[in-house]
Amino acid sequence: MTQQQRTNILFVAAICMLVLLFGDRLVITPAFNRWNDRESRINDLRQSVDQDQSLVDRSQGINRRWNEMLSRSLPRNEAEAEGTVLRSMNQWAKDSGVEVTTFKPKWTHDKNTAAKLDCQATASGSLKSLAHFLYALETSDLPLRTEEAIFSPQDDKAAKINLELHFTGLVLIEQRP
Repeated sequence: MTQQQRTNILFVAAICMLVLLFGDRLVITPAFNRWNDRESRINDLRQSVDQDQSLVDRSQGINRRWNEMLSRSLPRNEAEAEGTVLRSMNQWAKDSGVEVTTFKPKWTHDKNTAAKLDCQATASGSLKSLAHFLYALETSDLPLRTEEAIFSPQDDKAAKINLELHFTGLVLIEQRP
């Protein structure tokens, strides 16, 4: 083999290597990157479809729960809602032996989804009767939540205790979840 033939073979091999290098950099590597990106996107979409299908499968239960929450909501009419809470408080006070001395309702509205009845009440009784009263409030079917309860004794022996109570009630406006 002559020097010229070896040079030609090396030249052709160098050109082939350059073509392979540029082919790898310009075609093969970008194609693999696009392939991996698409595979990742497909996996993300599959997860999204699975989550959506799970939501569709649970929609009947979610709608049933929403309707139950709506049925337990306080009445939309502010006077009726306040009356419902006051009647319930009076019943709980009667059942537990607590004397409710003040009840101050105040309304706050949250856009178009809900309204909140913010109540301040003062009551007095024994510790056992106040605990029974609070338990009745917390476990009632009404959508009420105790925000704050402050106990203070009326006398040195703490036979009678004052309770300053802050609780809220919820009025849901019917909208589908």
